[in-house]
Amino acid sequence: MSLLDLRRVVRESFVTGYGYVRLQSLFQRRSPDQGSVIFFPGQMYTGSAGDLRACAVARELRSMGWRTIIVPPWLDLKARLGTINREPSAVLFFQQSRHRLNSPRLYPSRFCVYDADDADILSEPVPVIECLRSSSAVIAGSHFLADEFRKHNSNVHVIWTGTYVTDVVPLRPSSPPIIAWAQSNPFDYPEEAQLVRSLWETLAREGVLFEVRVYSNDPSRCMKWLNRVHELGVRIDVLPTMRYRAFIQSLSSVTIGLQPICTSFPFSRGKSFGKVLAYMAAHVPVIASDEVDHRLFFRNGVNGMLVNSLSDWTNACKRLLNNPSECATLARGAYDDMLTHFTSRRAAELLHNVLKTATR
Repeated sequence: MSLLDLRRVVRESFVTGYGYVRLQSLFQRRSPDQGSVIFFPGQMYTGSAGDLRACAVARELRSMGWRTIIVPPWLDLKARLGTINREPSAVLFFQQSRHRLNSPRLYPSRFCVYDADDADILSEPVPVIECLRSSSAVIAGSHFLADEFRKHNSNVHVIWTGTYVTDVVPLRPSSPPIIAWAQSNPFDYPEEAQLVRSLWETLAREGVLFEVRVYSNDPSRCMKWLNRVHELGVRIDVLPTMRYRAFIQSLSSVTIGLQPICTSFPFSRGKSFGKVLAYMAAHVPVIASDEVDHRLFFRNGVNGMLVNSLSDWTNACKRLLNNPSECATLARGAYDDMLTHFTSRRAAELLHNVLKTATR
């Protein structure tokens, strides 16, 4: 390739994303023992599952000898097919089916892996079931989802979401302490939102000193939602959504991270660890619902606290706020276990096994 051609490809990468794909193709080789995988994330650069379950995993697989190409979600079908045709033996990896082009039926005769870490099968069953039935292998983000998916595809594997951020320096907790619910959009989870608000109101009425941290691009709506908490004298801090590393760094001054799951709300049944990853990476102790896959990872009082009733949530918060040393112990235990179970490298190792078995 001439210098002029290289400059053109680089320019295209910034304008359309297609050059970004070309650059990956040009400057990547694979080990003789491994194959090629083309990743189609539903989103990129938002700190979403697309970044964690597709882009980060693709980068880790490269270091394991795989040739991996990440296709930006804004490329059209023609550009996608051009990339696929230049990689005739590549496995196609679709992260979520919310993107209209992330459907194996559009790419017949190719080995397709479908990854879904949310309960879209409950809210939008038709496209999810289509993907399940036309995929060669399926990746589930939780055991609940795996059970649902096996009704439509027998080759299902559970891979928990991992994080590539493992080097955040924890800050000294603020005073008064901050209790965070780091859900990216609180209003998508009305039952969890009601539980969290009731928890904060209860703590405030009992005279506990703390601040609230939530994340939303609609601060006025958040303040209206938490008006009763604010009227009880609690400071409300609403931060906008941000890139993933900045998001984790923003949590480093938080004292407690909340991870409620209300399984009576159907979509919540598909959730597993979500923002728990960010809490652990930021060295924040976690209080989580004793539901879904939480009980498969958390050891109560060792690397987190598992609760369910409002009184249990309240007592757990008061206990940790009164015991900084226990907060540190739980955060350290969760961080150490995260390095074993919840890194992008670990997710890539599990996907490597699926790919090797499925492509033999």
